Amino acid sequence: MCNEEVDQSLLDEFRKRHPTTTWRQQQTFCTQHKRAKAIAVWKERKYPSIDWKALDARVSRQSSFLRRILNGGKSHFRDVFGERVKEAGRDRTVRRAEEYMVPGYYGGRGLRAMSDKIVDDLSSALRERSVDDELVSAARGVGAYVQSVLVPELAVRLIMEDMDVGAVQARRIMEESMWLGELLNEELDDVVLGDDEGDEEKHDDFGLPGEDGEGSSSDSSLSDIESP
Repeated sequence: MCNEEVDQSLLDEFRKRHPTTTWRQQQTFCTQHKRAKAIAVWKERKYPSIDWKALDARVSRQSSFLRRILNGGKSHFRDVFGERVKEAGRDRTVRRAEEYMVPGYYGGRGLRAMSDKIVDDLSSALRERSVDDELVSAARGVGAYVQSVLVPELAVRLIMEDMDVGAVQARRIMEESMWLGELLNEELDDVVLGDDEGDEEKHDDFGLPGEDGEGSSSDSSLSDIESP
């Protein structure tokens, strides 16, 4: 179906339940077995169960660290972003969401929650720096900077806490676990259709690692902060 190796027992069970399959049912099966594989890898690598309710507080505890980066402090991801902006020549591609680095196993859900909370905590500082630092406003707004620099720097700090490792290893873990985050921790609005009746299978139906919560309660958003 999707040209990936599948446990024969899972395939036999699927064929038994669906002797004649629709395209949607095949897609659902592929999604399920990919997630099952991802969950197994997650457990094998001993990645943590994410407490989403506690994420806002964890982000706020890193505000001083993020302010130092915003004010020009040393940052691996700022250097990477600066090179990308230089190469793009302020091209609109700098603003494309798919260019942003997914924060490892925190996935798209983590990207959105971290971005919203950073903006909530640092909105005034972001506005001020967008005037003086052209990299902060490189894409005619601070969104690209937040999601390309501050979010990955924050994610590295969180992974250091989660896994009890140093910064270099945390960056490696973030890069290696992006595909897991994309599969298992999509944004909350994303759902997977179950069968032809349109049943929705939410994340927890796949036994995803993490404690559910309401996510960020931020009243701000990236679109609220635009450079002058």
